[in-house]
Amino acid sequence: MHSVLLIDNDQEHAEHVRERLRSHALEVEVCRETQWAITRLRQASVKYDVIILNVSTATDCFKTLAKLQDACSDSTY
Repeated sequence: MHSVLLIDNDQEHAEHVRERLRSHALEVEVCRETQWAITRLRQASVKYDVIILNVSTATDCFKTLAKLQDACSDSTY
């Protein structure tokens, strides 16, 4: 099963997206805060096939994306 990390601070939207993705047999973890997502990405035991970021909630989406990319580089992806 493929896994997805969904980063979205809008709980209602995140749950809607989660259910849509699960209906396609995807395992979905929701992080409501970017910093928590970065922590999860740096954990060697956690792997995701896809990361989805709700950019409407990110103050500076390019800085956030760079931080997420760095976190992936820091782990064993």
